[in-house]
Amino acid sequence: MGPDADAVGTGTGDFVAVSLFSTKQVAPAARFAAARAYTSPFFELKPTGASWRDPEAWSASYLLGEVVLNETRFGPMVLQRPDRRRATTGHEFVTLCLVLQGRLDGLIGEAVFGTRPGELHLFDGAPATRFRATRRHILCAHMPYRAIGFDPSRHPPHMAIALDSATGRIIEATLRTLHSQAASTRRTEAPRLAAGFCALLRSLLGFGPADEAAEQAVDDARGRAMRAYLDRRLHHPALGVDDLCRAFSVSRATCFRLFAKDAGIASYLRRRRVERAFQDLAAGPPRRGSVKAAAERWGFDDPSHFHRSFRQRFQLSPAEVARVGTAAAAGPSLKSAGRYRVTPVYDWLRAG
Repeated sequence: MGPDADAVGTGTGDFVAVSLFSTKQVAPAARFAAARAYTSPFFELKPTGASWRDPEAWSASYLLGEVVLNETRFGPMVLQRPDRRRATTGHEFVTLCLVLQGRLDGLIGEAVFGTRPGELHLFDGAPATRFRATRRHILCAHMPYRAIGFDPSRHPPHMAIALDSATGRIIEATLRTLHSQAASTRRTEAPRLAAGFCALLRSLLGFGPADEAAEQAVDDARGRAMRAYLDRRLHHPALGVDDLCRAFSVSRATCFRLFAKDAGIASYLRRRRVERAFQDLAAGPPRRGSVKAAAERWGFDDPSHFHRSFRQRFQLSPAEVARVGTAAAAGPSLKSAGRYRVTPVYDWLRAG
């Protein structure tokens, strides 16, 4: 990494190591050189149009056991990498990529690929790769071949995983959860989380036999994905077990088992809805009709049911919360936590 890169820190303490990179603090004329230096162990960057003069480049990576999580925002670029399959290092890896914004189109080996926002893809990190990317925002996880049972002689260098499939929903929810919790993950927790994630991929993608650890990982991930699925649809009053059965291709018995610790699906929905209503009432200024609006927004057709459920959860009435208007406190930022590491993500991958 060049001296102009904005990445600082200690890499010590109880939490997983963090690597940050940004060109925002670099003079515009030096930004492309800084981005190229940072990515040089993995990709060669070539500019497209204005990206030569003022490229956007931001990356945050977390060392989670043998899995490297990476979130990246880059401007338009052409990226290429030579074939690395002849130079066996023992640390070949695959990349799972969730595209949040932008497009990537190109070749990996001899296979043509293209990505669009809202898609999930798995890439082999060894074959020669060349692609053109628009301004993009992606969430990634990099893993060794052996961790998920990937075999380049049997498995394709690129796989697209449909997000509207049961497998896609489970993997997406798990990847998002890992990223959202990465900054607060302790080093002692990281190997277990990484092993569970790899076991999940190994089982869902059919790269290895489903052992007991993999079955438990799939079970846990399916439960998390189901909760995320419900959380995004709380405003639908008729939401319930039948929606989960269709979305995740499972039986009603499986759904009820996975929500046993929540006292059932209906109980989970009721709790999450009143929590969302609380957030609405607490964050906004008091106004006439706010309680009724919050109840209707989060799927409560019966006002008395809403008031009863709300008071049971918070020991306060909705009107009391609306009058107080208590806003939730923001959590600490990464910078305030002071947990940075200067080591680039690619050094972690090469070090195994």
